[in-house]
Amino acid sequence: MTPDALEQELERIKTLDLPDLKISFLEISGVPLPKFMRVVLARRAVAHALRTCVEGGLDRETQKQLDHLVGQIVPNGHVPPPKPNRKLRAGTRLVREWQSKVHEVAVTKDGFVWNGKSYSSLSAIATEITGTKWNGWVFFGVKKARLQGDESAAPYNRTRRGRIAASAQEAAHG
Repeated sequence: MTPDALEQELERIKTLDLPDLKISFLEISGVPLPKFMRVVLARRAVAHALRTCVEGGLDRETQKQLDHLVGQIVPNGHVPPPKPNRKLRAGTRLVREWQSKVHEVAVTKDGFVWNGKSYSSLSAIATEITGTKWNGWVFFGVKKARLQGDESAAPYNRTRRGRIAASAQEAAHG
């Protein structure tokens, strides 16, 4: 198809009604349009499918990146995948003493390693160590604890209160 013929077909698509757009999309792409798509979006979908068919689609690397991003979309009612660790770099060692025993956690690009076992969260490790639920970031001192209802406290208040909250938690749990 020549560039002029493509432009003419794209102009023709602007005049089609929804049933004709559905037929065109099915003929071009081989799959039906979603059932409840509005005319404006259907026109865009048909135009995109036509351009992709004539001019070619995405390169392999871009398609791979998009597929990865689509895989991160979570349907309603499902648990989202864990967020990537952006605060700690791989190779970092976290050390915490709990009940006279020193625990060392290695940060990896995929999560954390403690006692030779891989974990996706610090909270899971903290729970294993203490036997009770803990925020792993607070347990290992990466993040300061906050008192309940202290959402808007100034940073200088948080530090002092964080220390108090952490020591109260330790007294209660250890």
